[in-house]
Amino acid sequence: MNVKYLVSDRELEHPGVRLVDSGHGYSLYEFKDPLPRAYCASDELVFNNDEELLKRFGDLARSHDRPMAWSGKDPGSRQLTSGCEVSEVVANLNNLSVTLAADSPTWLVLPYNHAAGWSAHDETGRPLELERANYTFMRGAVPAGTTRVRIQYEQPGLIWCSAAQFALGLVTILMLGVGGIRLPWHAPLLLAAAALMVVSLFDIAGIRNDDVRERPAVLESAGGRSVSSVGTVDMLLVTEARS
Repeated sequence: MNVKYLVSDRELEHPGVRLVDSGHGYSLYEFKDPLPRAYCASDELVFNNDEELLKRFGDLARSHDRPMAWSGKDPGSRQLTSGCEVSEVVANLNNLSVTLAADSPTWLVLPYNHAAGWSAHDETGRPLELERANYTFMRGAVPAGTTRVRIQYEQPGLIWCSAAQFALGLVTILMLGVGGIRLPWHAPLLLAAAALMVVSLFDIAGIRNDDVRERPAVLESAGGRSVSSVGTVDMLLVTEARS
């Protein structure tokens, strides 16, 4: 999907990749046309089941510009609108915001694993349903016009676990600090640990609703030459031959 670089101990001859550098028995390749972090689907392809989809999945990116495949009752394919553009992409580890301008309803495709905890809504707060597509990734239906979409991930059960942590820390502080209980020698350590439990809740991104920023990285060749500045958007795939 959005893998941009490939490190391999095998020589690759494929029109879709170019050799960047090599050394010490390994080669660094760059995909010429990697799928972006979020894109408007160019074609919708429906397969009978996931097994058939998985067998054909590797060929879809070569045979279609921006494919979106899923399993359904009515197999077939149809071309979607080409009048859709994605812009103003803001990516963080726990959320993604994009602006779509489409001349007709279409699908937004996201190369994130479809799992509980993901949610999406537009700028008015209206929820957008996320469904599984491209075998294990996600899609969301977007209307015609210009729409700002925010996709957010929140760990399932985070609020309840955080509430239990807060209650336990608070009870410990009350019992040791103002409860009139005879304090053991290690009471200051317990009070400090309880206070840390309470205060640390406000440093959890899901509680503060903050963005968890991606950390940039630099790929560097064996000779010390910087190849490209990359973040989580430009993923790296490492393969190694096994005997």
